[in-house]
Amino acid sequence: MKRPRHPFTRIFRITVISLPCLLATACATYRPAPITPARVEARLRPPSMAEVRVRAASLRRPFLHNISFNPSDGLSPEEAAVLAVIANPELKALRDRRGVAAAQVLQAGLLPNPDFSYSLDAPVGGVRAGKVTAFGLGLDWEVSRLLGRNARQEAARDESAALDLDIAWKEWQVAQAARLHAVNLFWIKKQLHLAKRRCRILGEEEAVLGRAEQAGEATTLELAAVERTANAARLEVQRIQGEKESERIALNRAVGFPPTAVIPL
Repeated sequence: MKRPRHPFTRIFRITVISLPCLLATACATYRPAPITPARVEARLRPPSMAEVRVRAASLRRPFLHNISFNPSDGLSPEEAAVLAVIANPELKALRDRRGVAAAQVLQAGLLPNPDFSYSLDAPVGGVRAGKVTAFGLGLDWEVSRLLGRNARQEAARDESAALDLDIAWKEWQVAQAARLHAVNLFWIKKQLHLAKRRCRILGEEEAVLGRAEQAGEATTLELAAVERTANAARLEVQRIQGEKESERIALNRAVGFPPTAVIPL
């Protein structure tokens, strides 16, 4: 006579077969990503102008309306603002925090996994007559995580919204700074051009008066006055050149370019 199968035998077999599949799909793979100088340099490297032009086409900001990014003829103040919003490293770091904030929102809504357990107690040795295999199944779930779940989710969403506002505020600041530096640099170059022209004219006048003084057609006082004016003009050129260099570096910092880069305006 064939002995009927115990109903728990089928459950046990299904559990044993399906458990490895569940474990295989539930396990996450860890891949180390060490912070090396090469990774940091690659992350901080400014994008190419071609890449910026592609990204600028899809850039939608309320303070950047209808701007066509075309660096071939130099950057306008508006184009410098677009470049800053895209390439500024501080903004990159803030945007990277968006992923963390999104993960925190997801984490706030997660509930603990149920704890499933089973046991098998098979009789061994001795007299087995009248003995059966004992099965045990258990399911445990921590319901305390339900308490305050909505509050945690709302707090995480508020943190994410606050981060978006921080990014928007920082983008506006960076864009305005790039605009201001670009305008200042443009006018400083104009001032430098006029100062060099004045310095050149005064130098020519100084040379002419020097020859006239040697020929007795001009006095020493007249030559000294022109020399003082020419020297003051040369000092003014040096001052404007230093101001231009400082403004150029400030513009590079605003748009996320290295200090040695030259951005045509």
